[in-house]
Amino acid sequence: MAYKIETLPSGSKRIRISYKDEFGNYRQKSVTGKTEKEALQKALQFEEEVKHTESPDGISVIDAVKEYINLNRHALSPTTISQYESMVKNRFENLKNVSVDRITDRIVQNWINDMILRGLSPKSIKNTYALLLPAIQRYTSFVPRISLPQTREFIHQYPQDYEVEKIIAAAQGTPLELPILLAAFGGMRMSEVLGLKWSDVKDDHIIVQRARVYVDGFEVEKITKSRSGTRYLPLFAPIKDALDKTDRTGDYIVNRTARSIKKRYETLLKNLDLPPYRFHDLRHHAASVGAKLGIPDDYMKQYIGHSTVNMLKRYQHQMESATSQYAQTLNTYFSTRNK
Repeated sequence: MAYKIETLPSGSKRIRISYKDEFGNYRQKSVTGKTEKEALQKALQFEEEVKHTESPDGISVIDAVKEYINLNRHALSPTTISQYESMVKNRFENLKNVSVDRITDRIVQNWINDMILRGLSPKSIKNTYALLLPAIQRYTSFVPRISLPQTREFIHQYPQDYEVEKIIAAAQGTPLELPILLAAFGGMRMSEVLGLKWSDVKDDHIIVQRARVYVDGFEVEKITKSRSGTRYLPLFAPIKDALDKTDRTGDYIVNRTARSIKKRYETLLKNLDLPPYRFHDLRHHAASVGAKLGIPDDYMKQYIGHSTVNMLKRYQHQMESATSQYAQTLNTYFSTRNK
């Protein structure tokens, strides 16, 4: 490369070098030397260093996204990785021949419009765009000026308390009894129910500290969804009775897949002539009961794993005690249901 060498008032020689940094942004670097030879040596050394950090020209959008996933694999949950890889496979087809350094507002908007025409929900499209943006910004400062679809307002219907009691009564003596009680009384997520081990059951409480999910047909154990997801739950009498009736056939208490539980649950709702409530909606029952009994919202948020760090600090001692006032209040209520 031919360099333009300038002579400074001091007599030193200066060379200005234009280059592209690791994020794809154009920069300028000045090197100086007492002589032309020294300045040239410094310029050549800098150029060599840049070669090892400069982003590869012409990398495709889809390859940039794949690289972003791989670089962050250690920080992502198996479920998130599987979701991202599914997005790449099913939603980035239109961008496979587009290089990052040639992407434009129009290309991104057409890609989004195509997802809208395919019937993807606004939330799915926003999640997909949220994967694209940090991936391409590793190579360019370009931020697309686009319009995302507006999220439709949706009022979710939760089962009423009397409906939950009907569900629990109908599930007694079946494989659904314990999972439903853990969700409705303990506010546990399906993955937390499946991740519960016999070693988590203590004399008067249960420790919720892991989740079990299936990713691409393989069983994966992971920590709870968030820091607040790890929590202590009182061992209510109905749950204890259901545990006593459960055979110990391994480390895990519930030895069924989420799919099989959901299928049985949907059949149960149809037989009871109830709306198709999600299994996850049973968690709302615990929060509803807490509000009815006058238990503080912050306590109940931690109880079902929705609390902030400040809430954790405030109520941790009460959560760890199965004899606390709030635990006793909930236990009295739940223990008298469906008698």
